[in-house]
Amino acid sequence: MADGRCVLVVDGLPETGEVLQAVLEPRGIPVRRLRRGDAPEEPLRPSVLVLDHDDLPMPPDEFAGVPQVIVGSIHLPPAGLASQGRQYLRKPFEYAELIRAVEKLAADTVAETVERRAA
Repeated sequence: MADGRCVLVVDGLPETGEVLQAVLEPRGIPVRRLRRGDAPEEPLRPSVLVLDHDDLPMPPDEFAGVPQVIVGSIHLPPAGLASQGRQYLRKPFEYAELIRAVEKLAADTVAETVERRAA
């Protein structure tokens, strides 16, 4: 994504970020990882946020409004999590599921940006 957007993985297993990097970066979608409490080295406005609900129940405030894929071990999404711009995957999940969810939200984000620029 040449405009500086990326997928940001917040907490969760290191393997999640590694798998997403291996699959998405060759497709032109950079993947960054951020641990809870760490500040990004540079300001980030990710196109998709991947959040491990078990490690960090709510996304950091600076990512409000960013489409999200939330993974967790609970059976149903907590109240307010199942909404437009959010996908929820229950652990254990297949990485193929996660990749599809991230790609869909990233594509939706790009489409929305193109529509806004055209208007």
